[in-house]
Amino acid sequence: PCDPGEGFDLGTFVELINPVINTFEMRDDDGRISNAGIWWKADGLKPATRPVATKPPAGSGSAASAADKTSKAA
Repeated sequence: PCDPGEGFDLGTFVELINPVINTFEMRDDDGRISNAGIWWKADGLKPATRPVATKPPAGSGSAASAADKTSKAA
């Protein structure tokens, strides 16, 4: 983990606001790529939230599918 900055505790997951990401490469005198990486910037940070798991609608599980197959075969 790294320090996300002022106003956030160490190890806090953050979401980037309006992020921009890009790649770069540097070439040596022979034209070969000698270094490469990514850079990013953002207008700000906000605490990341984890999505809440939801239950599938009743009757959409595998048990319902098995029942449907059984009734169609009869």
